[in-house]
Amino acid sequence: MSSRFTTVAAIVTIVFLLAGCHRTEPVYDVTDNPINKSIQDKYTQEQIGKIIIQAAVAKGWVVEKVKPGELHATIEWQSHSAISYIYYSKTEYSIELDSSDNLREKDGKIHRKYNTYVKQLRDEIDKRLSLAE
Repeated sequence: MSSRFTTVAAIVTIVFLLAGCHRTEPVYDVTDNPINKSIQDKYTQEQIGKIIIQAAVAKGWVVEKVKPGELHATIEWQSHSAISYIYYSKTEYSIELDSSDNLREKDGKIHRKYNTYVKQLRDEIDKRLSLAE
C-alpha cells in the first residue's frame, strides 16, 4: 500500500512540475513595428508618444517618459510585475522587456501572462494610431 501511494504521489508531482513548465514561453518583444505613413505625415514624434502613452495607460501600464522617443512602462498584477522600454519615432515603435519580478524570467523565457500584456499593449497602440489617421 505504501509503495503504491509513493508511486501515485510521484506521478502527481511530475504532472504538476510539467504543468508548471508550460507557464513560460519565449519573451515576446515588439521590434520596429511600423507606423503608417499617414500618421508620420500628420503627427510629430511627441504627439505619437502621447498616443502610445494613452494606449499603455488604458491597458493598465504606468508610464514614465525617459527622454524623447523612450518610455519606461510598468505593469503589475497580483504579486507580479514587469518593466519594459517603449522606443518610438515617427516611423516605428518597439517594446522590449527590461526586468521582471516573480515572472519566472530565465534563459529568454518568461511567464506567458507577460506576453499577453505586451500583445494587448501592441494591439491598443495600433488601434489608437489607426484611429488617429
